[in-house]
Amino acid sequence: MASGTSLFLKLKKNQSSFPREIFFNPYLEHLELFADHLDSLPDEIHELKNLKTLSLQIGMMTELNPLVWSLPKLEVLKVKKTQLKNFVLPEGNLSLLKKCFLSHNQLESLPEDFGRLTYLSELDLSQNKLNTLPPSMAHATLLKRLNLDHNQMTTVPYCLWQWKNLSHLSLDDNPWTQQERQKLFERFKIWF
Repeated sequence: MASGTSLFLKLKKNQSSFPREIFFNPYLEHLELFADHLDSLPDEIHELKNLKTLSLQIGMMTELNPLVWSLPKLEVLKVKKTQLKNFVLPEGNLSLLKKCFLSHNQLESLPEDFGRLTYLSELDLSQNKLNTLPPSMAHATLLKRLNLDHNQMTTVPYCLWQWKNLSHLSLDDNPWTQQERQKLFERFKIWF
């Protein structure tokens, strides 16, 4: 495989794994992996020390390989259209993740310590099954864009009141109570 900075790989239905050589390209900065019939990301992912953007659409994936968090230069993580219900953040230092897109999954909760991702400026959690955000999210003070469309939110998460830099907030198609709708209108001028 030639050295390069970007790679888009879509597996065919008869392929049962990702080609291992893609995980040993020291120049790879952007990687998109698509495989509707696979259920995991190989452990070799940790070899991609220069990876800045990782996009995953692995249809049967139920767990996010925790080695993703060991990628030292990872700035953008996209995990879409999986069976992911929850995940765990490892102990210790986390990547300098700035943008996290976890839309169209089955997420029912976020880790209690998700707020440790303090460099986040953009977070898309749309099309999941979330009914709240962990209180630690208040520590994500650099957050500018948040999408919580199409979840199960009925009350406004505490952290929303803490974010002063938030410039884009999308909350459509959640079963908000009338009282919560009023709070959201008063604070963010959002009509439902």
